[in-house]
Amino acid sequence: MKHACKWIILGISVICGSMVAKAENNDEHYNVMLSGGGLDFCRSDASYYCIRSARKSLFKNNVYKGRAFRLSQDSIAMATNPSLWQGRENARVQVHKVLEYLAARAAQESMTARELARMWKRSEIEVDGVWYSGREIYNKLSVSERNLILDAIELVPAAKDRKVEVALDKSRHRGSIVILKRFAKLARKVAGGKAKVLFVSAGYTDTFANVRAWLEVLNQLDVSAEWLPLDAAVQLAWKQGGGAACDNIHEFRRQVTSRFRREEVFPDLAKQQVAFCKAQGRLMSTLQGADAIFIAGEDLTLTTQTFAVHTSMGGQFANEVRKLTSEGKLVVAGDDAGAIVLGGGAGLFNDVPMIQSGLSHNALMNGGQLLNYGDRVCISSGEECVAYPTDLTYLSEGGLGLFRWGAVDTKVSQNSRQGRMIRLSIETQQTYSFGIDERTALLVKDNNDPRVPVSFKVMGEGGVYIIDNTKTQADETLEEALQVQNMMTHYLTHNDVGMLRDKKLVTRFASTKFSVNSRQSPILKSGRVFEQANYQRLANMLCTTAARVATAKSTALDEQVVIKLKKERKSISRSGKVSVGGRPLAACSYRDFAIDLSINFLGF
Repeated sequence: MKHACKWIILGISVICGSMVAKAENNDEHYNVMLSGGGLDFCRSDASYYCIRSARKSLFKNNVYKGRAFRLSQDSIAMATNPSLWQGRENARVQVHKVLEYLAARAAQESMTARELARMWKRSEIEVDGVWYSGREIYNKLSVSERNLILDAIELVPAAKDRKVEVALDKSRHRGSIVILKRFAKLARKVAGGKAKVLFVSAGYTDTFANVRAWLEVLNQLDVSAEWLPLDAAVQLAWKQGGGAACDNIHEFRRQVTSRFRREEVFPDLAKQQVAFCKAQGRLMSTLQGADAIFIAGEDLTLTTQTFAVHTSMGGQFANEVRKLTSEGKLVVAGDDAGAIVLGGGAGLFNDVPMIQSGLSHNALMNGGQLLNYGDRVCISSGEECVAYPTDLTYLSEGGLGLFRWGAVDTKVSQNSRQGRMIRLSIETQQTYSFGIDERTALLVKDNNDPRVPVSFKVMGEGGVYIIDNTKTQADETLEEALQVQNMMTHYLTHNDVGMLRDKKLVTRFASTKFSVNSRQSPILKSGRVFEQANYQRLANMLCTTAARVATAKSTALDEQVVIKLKKERKSISRSGKVSVGGRPLAACSYRDFAIDLSINFLGF
């Protein structure tokens, strides 16, 4: 048997042998799971998540196959009610004309959202002698306005057609299934048998739409799943005193989500939520009777409002979650916004912020904006709120406080969010920050040990991007342009493990990955580094070749961000094949790739 060993390389530890092998083989002890978003599975109401060969024949007719829409004079009048379009009268008139045109063409036939959008974009309408393209009108609508129209014309499914079927083995993305199976395994370990899992849908703008599918998939994973109807609308009703206020929860929902008629489309779930709201004391007893909780959804504002620790009930809930988790009685998982809300609060190094919005280029150029609880980021432009989705915004504290080792971000590689992570980590003085890719999970164990407070493992299709600010030099010049030097970054992929030991990051790459042997030494450049997954593609090329430097730029108008990603003497990269759900994937992990970053104002 190999002996345990340890090397210290300029402050970053590399460990091997039984020390990390023990952590790698004890998955059942992880009690927190942060998933980076994109978890999906083959289901009757979203067959595009199924493998192509199974989409048409897999599901029977008497199951729910997704939203359907029909245009009528009543639904058109509801969608274009002037009281819902204040300040947007011209847009309202144009939408009314388009919907009347589509109603005449559709002849009372039901349509899917895709069919409706296709017909809309191909249309042309005339208003006061001026012709407008349907595509132009559609593209100028905000997300809230599109939701209003769809909600108004949505058909209510018959009771017999509301069942959602799930076919896990036919799912396109095996990484999602691997992560969900691991969550179920962790829950069963806590329970010592059949586990009770609470599913929370608070991060969806339509809190009811995905409930049946998620309960079905969790039950198929050999746990007993139950919906916990807690969301921002319930919290608002409780703030109004609960009781009779819960009868108005549908109006509260419209206030916080800008969604309509959800109680008509999902009457059984709406009734269940009202009953839960009126029995406020059930929240704590339900939590205490569970073995695991899974928080899903992509809307950070809604998720934050749901778990607002500054409220009496929110604070009690967060304290009880932390207590049960630390005692090994509860496993907590969050996907996307649900993962971010697991962080926040007082951390090991300093207070941990919760990111709310932002694009990388805008974040690096303009810095961040600190939000107060209750502040809402616009879903899209054209709404009255404190910030727009392109702005970097964050809360200084909050969340459930289960991950206190640094700021958390999600969908990082897919949306090139590394830039906004860099800015947030500097602005809030984070020692470490963790960015999790889609269909990737970070398994976390709070060890309650001052020397080794946390250990973790990465699993899934992507990786976890870690910013290490222990040696970063950052400066704001007189022109308020950010300059960064010697920021260290790491990227861990499937089966890589690590820990914080004496406040230093310690990692070990999976045994299936080997030293890079490519002799290629290309000049790596990217001119649009923060579009799509360009940053990750550039970093991966640096990881898998002998190249020493990758230069990337992001230019908008007269502003330019220049990033140099560099291999230094202590840099290490390991490349290889990993198997995720039986599917082989190429993966390259690296440690200590340095970043130098500068901002230029062109034309000055």
